[in-house]
Amino acid sequence: KALRSLRARIETRVTAESASRLNEIVTALRPDLTMVSGIPLFGLLDTLAEHGGRVVLDMQNVESALQRQHAKSLGTIAKLRLETEVLRTAWLENRAAGKVAAITACSRLDRDHLVSRFRRRLPIHVLPNILPHMDQMPLQKPVVPPVILFIGHLGYRPNVDAAMRLAKNILPLIAAHLPSARLVIAGRFPRPEIKALDKLPGVTVVVDPPGVADLYARA
Repeated sequence: KALRSLRARIETRVTAESASRLNEIVTALRPDLTMVSGIPLFGLLDTLAEHGGRVVLDMQNVESALQRQHAKSLGTIAKLRLETEVLRTAWLENRAAGKVAAITACSRLDRDHLVSRFRRRLPIHVLPNILPHMDQMPLQKPVVPPVILFIGHLGYRPNVDAAMRLAKNILPLIAAHLPSARLVIAGRFPRPEIKALDKLPGVTVVVDPPGVADLYARA
């Protein structure tokens, strides 16, 4: 049984059993602060807030804004369907803002967007994406042949779209000038269409890499 039966499409299906297990863990640990990784886990916010600790929502992306951008490239009917989902996602984000002590965003652009939307005085902090620490990356000479690296959650729709475009549209243009160029796509939970890219010339798909420092070093 799902924790929330009426979910927005973007929400992860959290089972009642998983929520119960989480409740046991936070009851035992009584954390001072819990960070929830993204709006898809909205269904867990109430369970975490019940224990009195501060809950921070890490909005790795402003999902409703991404959906609205994607809608611009669609036909009329598909655009109308996605606009409905945009409203559901935005409603979810607004609800989440009322349940957490703070929000983190990846960029100042995202932060400014969120500040303009959320009227209450909610702390919104920028935590930019970072590369691995330089001391964790072995020093190497420039890579030959050139290697292009794409890292991300490979089940996340915007990342899937980006990786597909990179492999099928952009890499061939680069290879026309640099025939030895290669593309490495790495990440967790790849969709079938991402796994299939491994069959394309010059493309390697790395599933669930144990670390990314070596991948960066070779790129």
